[in-house]
Amino acid sequence: LIDRRKFLVALEDMLPREKNLDEDDLENSAKECRVPLLKKILCCGCSSPERLVAKIQEKEIEIVEHVTALREECSVTSVFVTFDTEQSQRTVLEELTVARRDEKDVIQEKLFCYKQGDEQIGRVLRIVEPDEPSSIRWEDLDDAFIKQYALQILTMIVTTGLIFASGFLIAWAGAGRESTEYTAITITMLSVIIPMIVGFLITFESHDNETSRTASRYLKITVFRWLITVIIPLVIISFADTLDGDDLIKSIYGLFISELIRRPVFQIIDIVGTLKRHILGPRAEDQRRMDLYFSGTSYNIGERYTEISKILFLTLFYSILFPMGFFFASAIFTVYYWMDKFCILRSWKQGPKLGVAVSTTSAFFFKLCLLTYAVMASYFYSQFPADNACLSNKEEDFTAYTGFVTLTHPNDKPFNTQIDTETVQGYQFCTQELLRSMKFPALPSLQNEGGWMTPNQELYSKMFGWTSVAMLVLAGTSLLLKIFLYYVYPIFYSPYQRPTYENNEKFEEVQEIAAYVPQVVIPGFKFPFLLCDTKGIDHDMNHIGWNDPETSFSNGAHNLSFDVSSIIKRQGGNITSDSPIFSIVKSYKEREDGRTIII
Repeated sequence: LIDRRKFLVALEDMLPREKNLDEDDLENSAKECRVPLLKKILCCGCSSPERLVAKIQEKEIEIVEHVTALREECSVTSVFVTFDTEQSQRTVLEELTVARRDEKDVIQEKLFCYKQGDEQIGRVLRIVEPDEPSSIRWEDLDDAFIKQYALQILTMIVTTGLIFASGFLIAWAGAGRESTEYTAITITMLSVIIPMIVGFLITFESHDNETSRTASRYLKITVFRWLITVIIPLVIISFADTLDGDDLIKSIYGLFISELIRRPVFQIIDIVGTLKRHILGPRAEDQRRMDLYFSGTSYNIGERYTEISKILFLTLFYSILFPMGFFFASAIFTVYYWMDKFCILRSWKQGPKLGVAVSTTSAFFFKLCLLTYAVMASYFYSQFPADNACLSNKEEDFTAYTGFVTLTHPNDKPFNTQIDTETVQGYQFCTQELLRSMKFPALPSLQNEGGWMTPNQELYSKMFGWTSVAMLVLAGTSLLLKIFLYYVYPIFYSPYQRPTYENNEKFEEVQEIAAYVPQVVIPGFKFPFLLCDTKGIDHDMNHIGWNDPETSFSNGAHNLSFDVSSIIKRQGGNITSDSPIFSIVKSYKEREDGRTIII
């Protein structure tokens, strides 16, 4: 039904302004369609009107087949209950949420009982507090968790491949070039392009709510941006060049400058939004399309978090080598705050209300930033001056090196120098790469014979090293605690903990909230489409969450379930059963106190 509506609106957009789409005579409507030359050029893969009509007919045949099958057998996936007060909701959650090990011993009053033949069966219901109604992805609720996790793992594998490809591209951009601008530009461009690709991959995933979907996108984009922005530039540069020639420092400086300028400029210009509002909107063929052009630019709260965490991670990772990064980060965060505030209030469209999964994931990444700060500060301080040269205690004859000689850099860069035998101190090669040799913690005891650390450096290296160990223990303990509370604790104890504060307002008194009414957003339409029969609720009480001032819900203009009867009639079928195939939404008034339960 959703795909059919997409094809119908695509066909309607091709009609002249004075023509209306006739669903009963799509062939003639297709003949009256016209496709602008510019659209043919820009959208070479778009379907022709005749092809769209064929796709619509194919979907209608599939719909009839599915309806016939669903009339025979249709199982309930989930039941959502909205209570009149928070107290009622929390009482039910507290009473019906039980530990997994105690499910077999639940008393009769807490079981869901039904008859299967002559047998009375009782089941323990899994009761959870759902996300906000606008966050529920109703079309994905019937997907098994195995399918959901498999799709998420698949998209993560593809994202990993993109990370490796980006790493090779960054290495190629900086290979053999004296300037680091190419590396910074490549990283900046990848930071813009790859999140778009990840956003496309996320559309193939299945999630119960938008919070989980946003958290998945946040995780993938954050891992990608952390690796290509922070870690890969350090990996592709030789250890001897960490401080020599300022290549790494210049690259870090270029990244901060790019982040300070790129995102604010593109965000305030809003090329796509400006084009829609000032060029396409006033020239739209009808009111529907003009309203869509003026609806505002969509934004994703997960990407806002990734930008912040990336800058914080970059700042803390290289804090020892580039302490100026703290000032850059402060300036960037200030600009981000005011730009996002302006866009959210004035430019962007309103997004769905999300749960706590995104902020919880963000808190985990912020802890990783602090852990990285401690560990990388320890390594960078201990590895200074990063030249793989230790004092030699051997007595050597340096007269052979007196005068001008040609020396070769580890990167095969020859240079001339003059050596004075009276002031020369002998050095020997030693490995200072504690990080790449995977030695942890970075303590003075890891030095080779002769050593390279000064006494003060050894003292502070011990402090940094053991601090990094303590931070690792704290971060690991925090992670294990989260895993325990999420997977182990519900086995032995009820996972629901009742909050101490309860709001006394009733559901009917708060106009800003809605009930759990199944609906789906289809591109090309101003309002969502309902996936249920709404006769059992009061449309004036804002149970649905929105209202079209030009039409009512009773005529089915925004209800996909009303499409089924016309499709079956057009395809020559008939309805032989009254079994419901769409969700049922009802409002129940209980007793004289007027408390309401909406199911």
